[in-house]
Amino acid sequence: MRAVELPPPHLVHDVGGQDVHGGRIAHGRLLRGGFVTPYSPTDVARLRQHGLLAVLDLRSDREAGKVRQGLADEPGLSYRRVPIGDEASRPQPGRYGSLTELYAGHLSRHGAALAQAVAFVVRPRDGAVLVHCRTGRDRTGLVVSLALSLAGLTPREVLAHHARAAETVAPTVARRRASWLAKGKDLAYFDAMNSDAVPALAAALEWLATEHGTVADYLRAHGAPPDLPRLAAAALTALPEGNATATGARP
Repeated sequence: MRAVELPPPHLVHDVGGQDVHGGRIAHGRLLRGGFVTPYSPTDVARLRQHGLLAVLDLRSDREAGKVRQGLADEPGLSYRRVPIGDEASRPQPGRYGSLTELYAGHLSRHGAALAQAVAFVVRPRDGAVLVHCRTGRDRTGLVVSLALSLAGLTPREVLAHHARAAETVAPTVARRRASWLAKGKDLAYFDAMNSDAVPALAAALEWLATEHGTVADYLRAHGAPPDLPRLAAAALTALPEGNATATGARP
């Protein structure tokens, strides 16, 4: 995973580089990030140079209304918003109290949305899709983890990727925590919702395996097409250099 060169506060990373089944997750196919402020024209140009052709926005109506995603209006880009939850700024009745509860709740309550999101990610295209929520760790992490699992990564590899992604957003989380402190907000709630992202994903994947068997079975149960694993391999994997026969890879 490597960063796309954008100025702060933007964080976008190319997910490519992970070895899988005789090939690897290709660079320039899957980007992940957060979104807290609009991109400048220069930012958009850099994303296009990285092959950007599609954007998947996982934010709620409330979040999207506060900070509009200008990429939705960019010519030649396919934009899709599939709301999955909402990044709350304070504890409210019925809200989750930890990331473990949040991840499990997303899987149990938003299966159809997750199936739509992953299907969009692995849609055939000759370029990259950017997946983002607000921070770029939790909702984005779930969708990316499901897509990488379909492409052939093991649970351990998926968790290792999630750990690296959580590290990349740590400075953003630290700045946001300082803002909460300055405003007198509930730091206990903030810390609970920003700790243990990897164990939370591990628990979510274990729940999925217990309840559905495989990621593909979970997504199919919520409306995804039956050939999603094949689509994921074709969309996200590449051949190692000198090998032209790896299954599911594109030239």
